[in-house]
Order: sequence, then structure tokens, then C-alpha cells
Amino acid sequence: MAAGLLARAPRVLPITTADYPTPARRPAYSCLDTTRLRRDFGVQLPAWRDALPAVVASAIAPA
Repeated sequence: MAAGLLARAPRVLPITTADYPTPARRPAYSCLDTTRLRRDFGVQLPAWRDALPAVVASAIAPA
């Protein structure tokens, strides 16, 4: 998705968790579990890929 925010796309190189040491141990795979949010408040979050264009558009919209 191009929003025109950068003159050119940055180069992004993937790394493993082992290549980025942190003091806290991290699981190999984790994602946000929204089960309680949906159950307790009836809020269903969209998939991040589906929601991203709207978030970027709102960030660059004039106030």
C-alpha cells in the first residue's frame, strides 16, 4: 500500500528473534488473543491487514 508518506520505500530485512536479543523471553509465535474482548464487550476487531488502509488514511487526513 502506498500512501505517499515517504519519498521511497525503506529496505526492510527480516531477522530472527535470536538476532534481536531482549531481556525478556519471547514465545516463538504469539498474537493478540481478543477472545475476552469479543465475549465481554461484543467487540470484534478486524484483521490487521484489512484495517491498515483505514488507519493510514486517518493518520494522513487533514485535521
